Amino acid sequence: MSETKDDESSRPDSGTEVAWGLVLANWDDPVAHKRFVTLCHATGALAYAGGKYREVVNAADGRETIAREQIDAVIALAAADLFAHRPPSTRRAPIARIVLTVISAGALLYTVRLLLEFL
Repeated sequence: MSETKDDESSRPDSGTEVAWGLVLANWDDPVAHKRFVTLCHATGALAYAGGKYREVVNAADGRETIAREQIDAVIALAAADLFAHRPPSTRRAPIARIVLTVISAGALLYTVRLLLEFL
């Protein structure tokens, strides 16, 4: 079976795998989790981090609380990245639209008044 592009891009580098091993070895150390999640964020491997923590939640071996907290941290980082890289809005501000509408309506009424005077 051939690997897809998504399979290749979601594969972590060896440093990320080593960091996960350190998390498992030091599960109760918040610094280990912070380093792992920060590394995954920096290397574009947040999906990997979320998946590893999801595996721990699914294992239901007493480590679920910390794993869920870390999943929340991963989601927060991913959401922040999403909003940070969002293209700027091309919509005009509502006030500009209102002003343009009022000016256009005024010009139309003035034109109609001039036409009525000449008729």
